[in-house]
Amino acid sequence: MSEIAGGTPAPDSSYWAADRYQHIANRLMPISTAMCDLAKLRANELVLDVGCSTGNASLTAARRQCKTTGIDLDPGMLAVAARRAETEMLAVTFRRADMQRLPFSDESFDAVLSAYAAMFAEDARATVAELLRVCRPNGRIVLAHWDPDSVITGMFALLNAYCPDVDDGTDVASRWGTADGLSELFGANATIYTRPRHIHVEAVSAKHWAENICLNFGPARQTLAAVDADTGRQVRHELAELFHRYDETDTPGVARIRVDYLEGMVTPIRRTYVKAAPSAQGSRPGI
Repeated sequence: MSEIAGGTPAPDSSYWAADRYQHIANRLMPISTAMCDLAKLRANELVLDVGCSTGNASLTAARRQCKTTGIDLDPGMLAVAARRAETEMLAVTFRRADMQRLPFSDESFDAVLSAYAAMFAEDARATVAELLRVCRPNGRIVLAHWDPDSVITGMFALLNAYCPDVDDGTDVASRWGTADGLSELFGANATIYTRPRHIHVEAVSAKHWAENICLNFGPARQTLAAVDADTGRQVRHELAELFHRYDETDTPGVARIRVDYLEGMVTPIRRTYVKAAPSAQGSRPGI
């Protein structure tokens, strides 16, 4: 039922390790559900999932009978997303594409979704222009990005301190994860509605979730590969301490780690667009 435009890509990834990452993405599904609720998706609407990763938002939209396309730069993510859609017999088209240069005509989609993804683009302005360009008049661009105080911002900052090759998420969280940041990005081109949201990730303990991150999350795996064994143990310890600070239960044998993010709905109000010029650098895969 699903397809990947241009053929089936290799089922792995050098950075995000898509098959492993799905262990993390499963816990983030409520974010995609809330986004589709906010968008008020209707059957037969054309929906684009930008930076679709392993397909959480794409599959959620498809379950609502939308005609859904998911794009990502990571071929491994696309392979996992297509496999998940096939398992559920959902008709979703996945294709490898850069969110900074979307391969679609102007005003092609009723709704454009991006969950923890647009913030990874090298060129935020080009990405915003493309999101606006492909969304139809009175359409909905629904975004979810972690905020500066989120545990995810803290996690990326921690990993970056040990491995500079891992992105420090502080600046992008301020830009994409705050109402002021979104207003500055979209400016007079749209009306913007935002609301703070959060989910809880449940685990046996904060330490257990830290180990899950170290095993299955690409940036954490990259960090551990870059340091010696003693430093690796310190990274694991600091991650466990970080998650413990966001644990909102005292019940033995369970942790409920709070993940804060900003949810925003952008409605384009300006209909003259210029397609983004090619960029030397592409966007990173979504989360």
